[in-house]
Amino acid sequence: GVYFVTQWNKPDDLHPWDFKYYVAHMQANDFQMGYDTAVAMFEALGGKGKVLHIQGQLGNAAAAGRFEGFKAALEEYPDIEFLEAQTADWDQTKAQTLVENWLVQYPEINGIHGAGDMHALGAVAAIKASRPELLGKILITGCAGDEPTTRAIIAGEVFATAGIDAKWQGGMGLALPYMAYTGELDPSSLPNEQREFYFGTTLVTQENAQQWLDEQVLGA
Repeated sequence: GVYFVTQWNKPDDLHPWDFKYYVAHMQANDFQMGYDTAVAMFEALGGKGKVLHIQGQLGNAAAAGRFEGFKAALEEYPDIEFLEAQTADWDQTKAQTLVENWLVQYPEINGIHGAGDMHALGAVAAIKASRPELLGKILITGCAGDEPTTRAIIAGEVFATAGIDAKWQGGMGLALPYMAYTGELDPSSLPNEQREFYFGTTLVTQENAQQWLDEQVLGA
């Protein structure tokens, strides 16, 4: 008898409209996040270069979607050479170790595309520790738009991330089931596309990183 909303991951064959109290499911478009950050990187590289991808946890829907978006962008840039992808399990320390190894294995790296912001920060840490002269020269991207990564973009250490408006996400996740509980909203009257939907994300680069930090990360 409890109205609820789910976010991010669910089985593909499980739908809110099949249950009385399941109000909605929402998530970011992970494919779009991976695609947007990859295209921004490839454009900044002038359409040429050698890049790697740090995956999230294998089997995770967000990780898979972001990797698919990255690969879709690769198809549009034939002169971008994709070296390899490995998983870091959404862990910053694992990402750092992975990139430290890559810096030895691949002397010439132009870009590192991370499935998450912790991957971007791990890549920055690896470069600072072993090849500090390359900091800012190897373009690094993440996904989430958290405070440390946004500050790293402002500092010129990370190139870009896909920012998620977490306050909107959290607020909507509470408002929908509350309104269903109070009777202000009848979920059964909504079309399916309003019960399973993507919420928007924002490409964050140096051009808008300070604004993103002030308004979305630190703002009330």
